[in-house]
Order: sequence, then C-alpha cells, then structure tokens
Amino acid sequence: MQEEDTNEEGVVSLPNDPNAAEASNEFVNEFSLSTEENLDEYYKDEVKEMTRGRRIARHMSKRYACYDPSRKKEHLKLDEAWAHFEHSALPRYISNDNNDGIVARVSLLARKNNKDKLVKAEEGEREVKTKLYSVCSTPERELSDFGLGVGIYFWTLRITVVICLIAGCISIPNIMYFHSEEYDGNAGNYDGTDHSWLFNFAVSYSAVCTDTTWVPCVDCGENVSYWDSFTGGLFRYATTSAVNSEGLFFVKRNNCSVGYKQGLYAFSTLVFVVLSIIIMNLVSRRREVQLDESQQTTSDYSVQVSDPPKDAFDPEEWKAFFSQQFDDEHEAAEVVAVTVALNNERLIRTLVKRRQLIQNIAALVESKNIPFDPTNIDEMVERCCANDSPVPTWKKYLCCAGDASSPARKYLQKVRKLDEKARRLAQKKKEVSHVFVTFQTEKAQRSVLKALSRSGFEEMCSRNRSIPETQRFRGEHSLYVTEPKEPSTILWHNLDNTTLLLIFQIIMASAFVLVAIACGCYLIMYANENGSVIWATVTITAINQVIPRICYFLTSHEAHKSDGAHEASLYTKMTFFKWINTAVITRIITSSISTIDGGAESLPHKVYAIYFSELVINPSLLLMDIWGQIQRHYLGPRASTQEQMNLRFTGADFSLALRYKEITKILFLTFFYSTTFPGGFFFAAISLFTNYFVDKYCLLRSYGSVPEFGNSIAQLSRSYIFPAAFAVYSIMLSYGYAEFPYDNLCAVGDPSTATMEKYIGDHTIYIKGDTRMNTTVSVTENNDVYEYCDQDMISLDYVAFPAIPANQREGKEWMGEEQERIATLLGWTSVVVCAIAAIAFLRKFYYQTMHKFLRRTYKPVGKASDQLFTDSLEHYGYIPSVNGHQYPLLACNISHLDEAFLDWSDPSSTYPYDNHNLIYDIPDLSEQQIFSVIKTWDNNNSGIKNPNTFATADAEE
Repeated sequence: MQEEDTNEEGVVSLPNDPNAAEASNEFVNEFSLSTEENLDEYYKDEVKEMTRGRRIARHMSKRYACYDPSRKKEHLKLDEAWAHFEHSALPRYISNDNNDGIVARVSLLARKNNKDKLVKAEEGEREVKTKLYSVCSTPERELSDFGLGVGIYFWTLRITVVICLIAGCISIPNIMYFHSEEYDGNAGNYDGTDHSWLFNFAVSYSAVCTDTTWVPCVDCGENVSYWDSFTGGLFRYATTSAVNSEGLFFVKRNNCSVGYKQGLYAFSTLVFVVLSIIIMNLVSRRREVQLDESQQTTSDYSVQVSDPPKDAFDPEEWKAFFSQQFDDEHEAAEVVAVTVALNNERLIRTLVKRRQLIQNIAALVESKNIPFDPTNIDEMVERCCANDSPVPTWKKYLCCAGDASSPARKYLQKVRKLDEKARRLAQKKKEVSHVFVTFQTEKAQRSVLKALSRSGFEEMCSRNRSIPETQRFRGEHSLYVTEPKEPSTILWHNLDNTTLLLIFQIIMASAFVLVAIACGCYLIMYANENGSVIWATVTITAINQVIPRICYFLTSHEAHKSDGAHEASLYTKMTFFKWINTAVITRIITSSISTIDGGAESLPHKVYAIYFSELVINPSLLLMDIWGQIQRHYLGPRASTQEQMNLRFTGADFSLALRYKEITKILFLTFFYSTTFPGGFFFAAISLFTNYFVDKYCLLRSYGSVPEFGNSIAQLSRSYIFPAAFAVYSIMLSYGYAEFPYDNLCAVGDPSTATMEKYIGDHTIYIKGDTRMNTTVSVTENNDVYEYCDQDMISLDYVAFPAIPANQREGKEWMGEEQERIATLLGWTSVVVCAIAAIAFLRKFYYQTMHKFLRRTYKPVGKASDQLFTDSLEHYGYIPSVNGHQYPLLACNISHLDEAFLDWSDPSSTYPYDNHNLIYDIPDLSEQQIFSVIKTWDNNNSGIKNPNTFATADAEE
C-alpha cells in the first residue's frame, strides 16, 4: 500500500557531506576488508602476545589444509580475522612500549583521570601500541574501565565470597553436630558407596538422618494415600500383612533432633548475613561514587533532552541555547558536541535489513571466486547465476507454492522491495525525538541539570512557571533534561517509544513469564508424581532450556532505551525463574518426610547435585566457550567473505544480568537450604570464588565488546533482590527448625488399652516399597504409640506464619521444649527480617515513583572533576548506530564529527567510514534531511587519534 507524501517544511538544511560522491567507492570495502600490509607489522603483534587460540590456528593452518580451506582464496585471510578478534573484540590497554611522547601524554591523562596503571584502548586502535589485558595480573580496580556496572559486579562478587566464608565458619558447630553421633546414632555407618568421596563427605555433614526406628502408628491406615504418593514414602511404612495394606501399621521415626544451641548458631548466622548484606549495600553506594569519580565518562559531561521541539533540527541552535543561557560560575558553558536524534526507526530497520541481504549476495558471489562490486549488484547476481544448472522439474513442482530460482535472485528481489520501502519511508516527515548535549566541563553539565530538572508532575502538567523565560528553549519550551546513560549503552532504535508502551510491554512479558514458570512447575510435579525421578530430571532440564529463551525473546521486544534498563529487566525475570527452578521446585517435589531421609530423594542429596553443577559444570562450559571455539576454528575458516569470517570472531555476548543472576541464584540456594545443609555456605563461597576468576577470564579472553553498563542492576540488587533473598532465608530457616524431625509423627498422649494390646508383642512387618523386605519389631507397654500429623507447616490448609509453636495444629503438636524455644526465636526473627526487607522495597519504590513524580530529584553525586572533556582519553560522542555487526553501522550524518569521538576504528578503512554508514546505502537518500546528525566543536586536539599530538605534551606536567 502506497504511503502518502508528507510535507518536509520546517526541516533545517544541514551541510551536504563532501565525501558523499565517493561513498559508493568506500562502500566496496565493506565486502573486501583484507589489507596488503603484513598484520604483524600493522598491529605490531608479537607471537608471545597473541592469544593461544591464534597461535594454534597458525600452526594448524600451516600443517593441515583441511583446517583452513580459506588458504586457497586470495581474498580471505584467516589471520586477519584473528587479528580482528584480538584488536577489535577483546579489550586492550595502551602499552608503555610507545615513544616517549605518547607515554608521557598517556601517563599525564591517566593521572588527571585518577586511573591506576592501565589505560583502556578503543576498539581497533592502531595508531599506538596496545596489549591484551593479562588475566592473572590485571587488578580488580582496572575492571571498572569496562564500565561502572562491571566494576561493581566484581566487587560485589568478592564481598559475597567473604560473607559466605564467614557465615560458613559460624555454622561449623552445626555442621559438626550433624556429623556427630549425638545427632545421628548411625553417623559413622552412612552408606554412600554409590557416590564419590566428595558427595559422601558433603552429605555426611548435612542433616541427613539414618538413625530411625519402626514405631506403631494407630491412624496411618487412614492416611495411607499420603505414604503411597511418592517413592520414598513406600519405604517408610510397613504392615504386618505381606499381601495388602491391612493389619497393623508401623512407620519409620527419625531419632535425630536439634536443640536450642543449634538454633542459636543458625540464628547467629542469619543475623550476620542480614547485617553483612545491609552493610554491603551501603558500602556499595560509596564504592559506586568512588569508581564514578575515578572514571570520567561521556555521561558525566552530557545532558539528554527527552522532549525537544519536533522541528529543532539544527545543532547550532542547541549549542547557542546551552552556551548562552547557562553559565558555569559566571563563565560561558562550552558545548563540545550536540546529537540531534530523529524518529526514523522504521527507515533504519529497513536499511539494516537491506544491508544484510546485500551481504548474503556478496557471500554467494565470492563463493564462486567472483570479486564483489556493491555498486553493480544486478551484474553481480547475473554473473553468480550464469553457471547455475537448470532447476530440476521435480524441484519446480515441489516449489510450486514458492520460488525455485537462485538464492541470489531471491535476495536481489527483496533488496529492490526494500529500496522502494525505504524511499516511501523517506518521504514521511521526520521529527526530533531526543537531543544529547556534551559540555567541556562537568560543572557546566551539573549547572544545566540543576536549572532544568523537573518533577514528573511538572512534566505532566507542562508547568513553565518554575522555569525562567531565559531558560526556555526559543523562549517558550521548558525542557525535560536528565543525565543520559553511556553512549555505548543507548538503544537508538527505541528512543521513539513512549514510557506507557514500555510499561505495558513489561507487564505483559512478566505475566507471560510467570505463566510459563507456573506451567513448568506443573509439568515437573506431574512428571515426579506420575513418572519417576528420571522423568522429573529430564523435565527440569528441558524447562531450563526453554524458559530462559522465552525470557530473552520477550525482553528483546521491550522498548528499553538503554542496555542497562534492558539488562535489569532480563535480570529480574531470570532471577525469579532460577530461584523457582533451582530451589523452590526442588522443595515442592520433595516430600516432607524425605527432607532428611538417608535415601536418594533427600534434600541434601539433591542440593549437593545442584552445587556440583554450579561448581564444576557451569564454569567449565564458560571456560571452554564451545560455540566460540566452533565459530573461530571451524565456521570462520569456511566463510565466503572476509566480513563473514570476521563476524565469526566477534566474541561471545556479555550479559551483566546473567552474571548477577549467578550470584543471587547461589545465595538463594544456600539460604533456602541452610537448615539441612549448613555446609552450603562453603560450597557457595567456593562457587562464587570460581565464578570471579572464570568471569574475569571470559571478560578478557572470550567476550566481545562490552557496553559500559551503569549501576542499574546493582541498584536493583540492593533494593529488591538481596532483601528478598535474606527475607526468604529467615522464613525458610524458621520453618526448617520448626518442622524437625520431618517424620510426620506425633506421640499419642494416652493411648487406649485396646490399642496397646494390639501392638504389644513381636511382629514381622513387610515394607511396602518391597514386600520381600521384612523385619521384626518388638513393642512393649513402655513404648510410645504414634499418630499421623502433618509437620509441613508451609503446606497446611491455614496460614501458619510465623513458624512458631502456637501455629501447630491443635492436638497434633510435635515440638519439644527446646525446639519450641528456638522456633519462637526464629519465627519472630523472620517477621522482623521481612519487615526490614519490606521497608527497603517500599523506600525504593517511593523514590522511584512518588518522590520522582512530586519533587525534582536531581542531586549531584561526588565532586565535579576539573578535567576537561576533550582532555579525557575516552571522550566519545552520542552517535546513533546499530550494533550486532562486524563494526557498528552508523545511522547519522557525521560530516561534522571529530574522529576522536568514535569509540572504535576500522583498520582496513579510513575515516569517515562511509562504508559503515547506512545513510549512503541508497545514494539518493543521503542528501535528504531524514537522518540524525551529530556535530562537534573540539579544538583541543587532545585525543589519542593522532600520535603526533603527544609530542607536545607539557614536560613540566
């Protein structure tokens, strides 16, 4: 359907790009990225500084032709792809092996920026000597160069290791008690020959109870369905009849118990963990400020205008407004960059699809050893299809509903359709959606934010009375100005979407995830009840694969405006799912009487298996990077074009949400089962310690480009996730001690004479799990008689919170005196801890909603730096682009952009990188004012792009 033409009036004319005429020639390089220079000399790579994978690839390429089929094609170079991986995907720092002028300049700027030793180089840096970060010797403080979020993550990981280690030490008395004969009379006779020594060691120090006695149960015949409902129950009751369930009933009673002393140790551990997490959260805020002050980034100097006039296209007008209207201590606020972003999302998406199709055509053409020329695609397709054999008749019939023609022709047809669509979209009037302004000083930025910050209520009502007329754009527009996220985290294609749309998407996605999790839990319980443990395990494994992909898919379709917000949303969904699937569902499918049973269905057995996975399997998979190895060593050498080959070497995706999820998952598992598996604190400490070094290795050797995430996930963890975790910890600890000894038996206070007469004597009983198993039980008048009572206080048909003695079912009490004392202490403690967590929730919720809505919330954090923006080594601009390709695809006019504002460089091309700019893909569109624009006014020339500038470094400084 044809779209109506719209008027382009009001669009300010921008200068034409002087390089536009050469755009098509530059675009050729997009599909032929090889260089004639020797890469070792070009990048100054020494063999000892290469990754082990690159050295292996070189060795294999020389010896085995089957390893590197690309050797037969002159336009393909595998070593160039490895160089791209090491210099553009993996992080590097500026080496001290450069000339003295460069070293002096880098050292000077590093001191100004309060950095330590290593200065992170930009992606693809080739003007100065760089080196890969050392996995072993790179200190933690240098990891903040990858963004505030990454720095806080590793700090949090280290602190949680210490917390778990100390909590484990406090729990040692309980661990030793569970291993003693005082707790379990058969502690030395635990049968674990079918398992490893580590498994036997771990389980023997848990609350597993093997000291059991067969006791008479007067009403178990009425509740036989309970014992028959799970496999373990069949081995815990027996009758005097080997044929059916008639006769006298006998049930296994656990002789293991816990006293007030064990409860006090558990209480001490709980108090320590809660206080430690609260202190960690408080210190974390200060840590963020320290890292933020030590790492000056673009967002520290920039502001974001979220409601600009729709026709304010001219960067000069924005520069003039902010320079003249706002001053920094009576001095003019110098603007160094302005980005005007337009609402052209659909057009950009169309151009991205078009480029992907052309890349597919290029791959087909070059696979037939035909040099690809993107300026003449029709001829390329005809030459590619010239030698194709005729389509067989059978294929024509099979493809009667489709097209049996060459894939190249199919791609070309789609390209032409996208050309028409792009031209139609270009005719629609474009409006300004966001404006980003970067100042020379941080003080200027703070002055603007202080003057223009508005509450949500003022924004909704468009109240201009609070803003002086001189501080309104064009004298009439009051602007909603905030501090933006880092440039590398901005999701430019989502800036046009409204907050209401985002809220609706989050609600719908969260509801769908909850339904998926509920369905998964139902399937697991169904498989456990109607199948076997194996089927339940297979179901859990399948759900572990399906639901995370659902979370990824749904979150990717949420219109978040930054990677940090996207990661926070994913983090919430994944954390909730992992908590349910790792800890809660295990508790649900395990019967109460199997909690400390010595069989394979006991909770300690299952919890150990989960810890083993977290400690061994997951870190091993991360280290091996199986898919990455396949990409680089198999698929890469078999690519058709150099670009496709390089795309195989972009590294794995780094997700801060998934890394934080691992911390909270392990902590939640440890807290959830701390009653019966107190040694889990040591397993958690070892697992988190392993994650620290595995994540550090992957960050420096496996992951590709890492966006500079902010502190959104850290704040989410502090305000919601960690409080929720220790609230659940207190609740499960109180229930854990209240439900001992997990045998669902209560002594009958005054059994009738008839009842006693039936049971007194010697009886041969047959275990219902296997009637071939029988034993002899002797009952005397001095023995107690028991009845069934449900000790699972969580699953009672009434609210049994807190888990205190008063909430036992009347007439079915099982707690002894000491157990009642500790249950009372832990029960009311759980109420206090839940109140603390609720206060944390409500406080954060208030500040995120009502406080922000009613009051102006801007408050500067830390001291403003005296460093100039252009003196910073990382003075990058807000440049609209599309990630997910070999290099970011620019989606804006950069004819007035200083190269130093780009945070990447392509060693096989030259600036302004027209071959990476979408606006030149269709030549007649590049001259229209339909794309975003960025303009810079940087006369300092203090970047690291030109090494000659370092020669003038002030010797005295």
